[in-house]
Amino acid sequence: PRSGATLTLAPPATLSPSVAPRARDPQAEAFAHAVAEHVTARSRALVAVEEQLLELAVQLAEVLVEREIVRDPEILGVLARAAISALEGNQPGVVRASRAAYAAIIEAFGEPQVEVDGTQVPIVLDVRLEGLGVVVEGTDTRVDGRVGERLRSALRAMQDERRRREAEVAA
Repeated sequence: PRSGATLTLAPPATLSPSVAPRARDPQAEAFAHAVAEHVTARSRALVAVEEQLLELAVQLAEVLVEREIVRDPEILGVLARAAISALEGNQPGVVRASRAAYAAIIEAFGEPQVEVDGTQVPIVLDVRLEGLGVVVEGTDTRVDGRVGERLRSALRAMQDERRRREAEVAA
């Protein structure tokens, strides 16, 4: 402004009675509340269904893998080798096998041992193990190569990933 000039502000606008806020409609509020509850319930239901589907998929996979092992016992050799290689450089002391796995390994290989990188690794019967698969024990490491345990481990990883994604979305 120029010197000597004054700046005048207009008074704040007032709302006329025809523009005043409307009273809340109880039916509209009830509807909005119902929609919000529906969205929340739907979200919870989807999370629960996803969890159940993951568990069902793992149970189904276990049945299918075990059926394939019964048809082709040499798959147990693959499982044993994978468990041995998971020791990450540690020399396996022993491969323990459940009754079913031990019998299948003897049937497939003719003897209770598996060859890994030119080394024969002994397989011993462990009546405490259930299901199909093996447990490999190194000097300071243990790898559970049983079918059910490996699949449950995969399930836990999927559940952890799902929780991580939910946390990212919530943040």
